[in-house]
Amino acid sequence: MSDPTSPAALEADIARTREDLARTVDELSTRLDPKRQAAEHAPLLAGIAGALVATVIVAVVLKRRRS
Repeated sequence: MSDPTSPAALEADIARTREDLARTVDELSTRLDPKRQAAEHAPLLAGIAGALVATVIVAVVLKRRRS
């Protein structure tokens, strides 16, 4: 069994830690990318906007009928 405090073991541990950190940073960059988030949420926002427009149209039509 190798010594966990040997230079080679420490260098290997540092290399693994760097790889883990690089993967984490890449994942966070992907998750927080504004263009990706906008593309991901576009269908939901379009549905909300459509519902809002429909609500406004119904409100205007009802108000005009009552007047």
